[in-house]
Amino acid sequence: MKRVVIILGMHRSGTSVLSASLECLGVEFGNRLIGPRDDNPKGFWEDREFVELNDRLYAVLGANSSSLGFDEEDLLRSTECIRLQEQIGQLLEERLSEYPVFGIKDPRMPRLMNVWWRVLESRGLDCSFVVPLRNPLSVAASLAERDGFAACKSLLLWYEHMFRVLMFVCTKHTVVVDYDHFLECPRTALMRIGERLGLDLDESSFTRFSSQVLDDGLRHSRFDELALQGHANTFHALSELYALLRELANDRLSLETEAFLRRRSEVEKAFVAIWPLLRHCGQQDLQLWELWQSNNAEREWFSEAQAGLMGRVEELEGSIMAKEMAWQEERNRLQDEYARLRRELQDQRCVARGMEQQLRVAMTGLETLHRSLQEQQMEIGSAREACAAARRRVDSLLASSSWRITAPLRGIRRLFGSERHEGRN
Repeated sequence: MKRVVIILGMHRSGTSVLSASLECLGVEFGNRLIGPRDDNPKGFWEDREFVELNDRLYAVLGANSSSLGFDEEDLLRSTECIRLQEQIGQLLEERLSEYPVFGIKDPRMPRLMNVWWRVLESRGLDCSFVVPLRNPLSVAASLAERDGFAACKSLLLWYEHMFRVLMFVCTKHTVVVDYDHFLECPRTALMRIGERLGLDLDESSFTRFSSQVLDDGLRHSRFDELALQGHANTFHALSELYALLRELANDRLSLETEAFLRRRSEVEKAFVAIWPLLRHCGQQDLQLWELWQSNNAEREWFSEAQAGLMGRVEELEGSIMAKEMAWQEERNRLQDEYARLRRELQDQRCVARGMEQQLRVAMTGLETLHRSLQEQQMEIGSAREACAAARRRVDSLLASSSWRITAPLRGIRRLFGSERHEGRN
């Protein structure tokens, strides 16, 4: 017959290290495990697909692992629960086809066992339960460090989870293990578990577990029963439940005895009386959780928006600086250009003044030349008038009768004149 070993315990109660130790007894958890994280560096020993199914079971009620007042009866009445139970059965068959003794661990199992049990029972599987027990104050201290939970809430969570454990396993094949005693005497504790479950301890596996997993540094706090009783947030029903589980862990009480059944009945009556308050606290807790998520989402949105605005401001500042640098460069260039043009203008003004002076000299010479030209023109006019007067006198003379009469004499005179000229030669 295929066999399933289920670890039933509250968060931060040593469920992971106890699961790891069960491998020394031949219990296998498969190769689809969630990897280690900062809050559990040795690993979780939780099958990823089973954890996802439990997530969906919790989501049916809109609950989470930290919410109080989880009502399993409401969950069992839902149609979605039936579909999820079918998937649980399919996964179980797959895992058991690979591993003859398969271990299941998820700290949420105490509040889901009635859902799971119907699947396990319908397949006629041989089931055993290992219950890690840790002082509620140690659990509260660990939850405060990891999740920031108030001690009052953590103690109520421990009470609700461990009551569910007690009610479920009281008629099943169960062994309760004290976490602190387990860390102090792991071999003795494993021998006890193996004897109760009919499993043998493998020495090589235990040596590997002791060297690679077991570490007393995993325990950051330890409280005794007196500290629990004197704590401000402790209540009578919680103390009685812890005391009863402690006696089971120390083998001072057996599940089959009349004394256990009587005390179990008293614990159950106390829980029934407290349950309405737990449900109310759970509803308030969920409302606060939703409000916190909403506020957190708003804070994230504002943070992102602020980051975006800051980025935009930085971008604009960078753009302004770039433009200022470009403006400064252009200003310097224009100033240099202005200085160059000013120098050129001064040079041109000097040249212009020299040219003006030359122009004035030229104008003065031109005016002198013009006056000289006018005087020459006047002289030419006078000469032309004198020439014209002379021509008129000549014409008048030539036209006179005396000029015609004396013409022969002028011819003789020219003749004699030429002869004298030749004689001198």
